[in-house]
Amino acid sequence: MASSTDPDRHPQDLEITEVNSLDPSRVGEVRRIAAEAEASDGVAPLGEQPMLALERPAPGVAHVLALYDGGLAGYAQAADSDDGQVVEFVVAPGFRGRGIATALVDWMLRRHPRMTFWAHGDRPEAAAIAASHSMGKVRELLVMTRKRGEAPDVSAFGANPGGVAPEGREDVEVLDLNEAYSRYGADAVDSAVLRVNNAAFDWHPEQGGWSLETLRERMGVEWFDPAGFFVALEPGEPLRLLGFHWTKNVPVAAGEPPLGEVYVVGVDPSAQGRGLGQLLTAVGIAYLEGLGIDEIELYVEGDNASALRAYEKLGFHTTKSDVMYGTDGA
Repeated sequence: MASSTDPDRHPQDLEITEVNSLDPSRVGEVRRIAAEAEASDGVAPLGEQPMLALERPAPGVAHVLALYDGGLAGYAQAADSDDGQVVEFVVAPGFRGRGIATALVDWMLRRHPRMTFWAHGDRPEAAAIAASHSMGKVRELLVMTRKRGEAPDVSAFGANPGGVAPEGREDVEVLDLNEAYSRYGADAVDSAVLRVNNAAFDWHPEQGGWSLETLRERMGVEWFDPAGFFVALEPGEPLRLLGFHWTKNVPVAAGEPPLGEVYVVGVDPSAQGRGLGQLLTAVGIAYLEGLGIDEIELYVEGDNASALRAYEKLGFHTTKSDVMYGTDGA
């Protein structure tokens, strides 16, 4: 454990401490200030993986607590990557304006000089902190949204209502995960999904390089629904998986309208050029709309021009962006 204060730059009563794991009470505090920040800012300050890591100790993940007068005023999480450390952080709304975010970034940079940090929603406050540390944009993740009634009907892209198998395509069969498991067995299908995922995302810092354990951990989250996980197969035996679409019925607060997500779409590089990504996306949209979900979102790399065009054809448009800042972008 390490701790530090810097009276010349930081609030006098601020203590910053790094730990390898969090006890349940601290997890609850982090979740509380993250929820407060989301309610205040309109965007979640921490991504899905950092939230999962709060309760699941993992190698290469450190938790940094900003304590002000003994209370939790801010939190940061650093995760090792091939290029350094990726940091996400949040400051409780009630403690803002006291230099705590600057103190956290200062503290992290001293220990992790190759760090980058995510700014969800790319709020001006985060951009100002980045600029004050000579950091610039190194990656942009766009959030795109589609609303039923304002977008093309997905039947035009080969999807039937409810996400059932496409018509007019003899070169591909689409099954949901339950159907695929029944036909081929869970181990064989999971291994095929893993192979395609790692081939499709070999360049991706978060989605690539998964193990079977990682895949099943992600499938073990509370919201996972195998009926909303679609696989595209080469017709016939043996099993040859060409691509998949993992949808998400996003958990929302009581009283809020339902929200769906195109969580992951992956296509085997050897099957590119067959329109499978668009077909699988349309099938998943049809499934989510069949659940009564009118609004669907997705995340896509800002420099992925081909994916952006494909999603725009399906009626998605950019609504916000998440930005990664680092010294390489300054």
